[in-house]
Amino acid sequence: MSVDAVLERLQPGDHVCAPVVSTSELNTLAIPFAEGGLRDDYKVVFAVNDPPAFRHHLTARIPRAIGAFATGQIEVRSVAASYLPGGVFQPDVILETIAASIDTAQRQGYRGLRISGSLSGTRFRSVNAETLADYESRANEFCVNDQIIGMCHYNPDAFEPAAWQDVMTTHPSTILAGSDQPVTEFRCRRTDSGVRLTGEVDMANRNALLSMLAVVVRLPGPCEIDATALRFADGQAIAHLLRVAAERGERPTTIVCAGHLARLLDLFGTATAPNLTLTAADTP
Repeated sequence: MSVDAVLERLQPGDHVCAPVVSTSELNTLAIPFAEGGLRDDYKVVFAVNDPPAFRHHLTARIPRAIGAFATGQIEVRSVAASYLPGGVFQPDVILETIAASIDTAQRQGYRGLRISGSLSGTRFRSVNAETLADYESRANEFCVNDQIIGMCHYNPDAFEPAAWQDVMTTHPSTILAGSDQPVTEFRCRRTDSGVRLTGEVDMANRNALLSMLAVVVRLPGPCEIDATALRFADGQAIAHLLRVAAERGERPTTIVCAGHLARLLDLFGTATAPNLTLTAADTP
């Protein structure tokens, strides 16, 4: 499987961290990301450091790109205009702009919005990693509601190791330009009765789990967390699930999961959430 095939597997609501250290790596990921948007009838927006050169790259590699630029299906914006309005990183303003872009794309008849942005480099030197991580965490709510497909480009070399971990782990999934498999792949989606979790959660994306489950904490009435397709969850992820159930207080919460995860939840203290019901979906 190529990196193109990995990106072809993107689903509505996916929020991907894509570490890149060069323009070449960014371009490698941009082509299949744009092509997937055109194929699936999405509006595609890029925020990059050099819009003219990037537009030229897309039109040289994608036959449909010229027409897509003409109709507005593809837009290429500058990083400064997209992420640093007025020269300052303002998460509230950026998130409001993304929400408006989603609405615009849907009104224009597209299935949704694909957005890919570069969020590191000299322009971001004054923005600390904690602020970036908080922004990415808040953006996860768009993903829970299937409103967007997002791919965020960061240069790991621009961060101290601990700070890079904070930024990366707020993303549910991570892919690499030179890899044929996702580094991590996790999804949390709204259902009629609560949320559905799929994939794997470990030290590479566990902060994304907590931010996405914030939706569950706010849901009124009974809620079901369907984790039957959650293949793996480490100890901290298990603790996050229990914490969310406890924070819901008197509102009943049901977690449905595979037997091995049910045993871990029991081990970590299901009884600490008195209104939690745990259901194993397979034979122990």
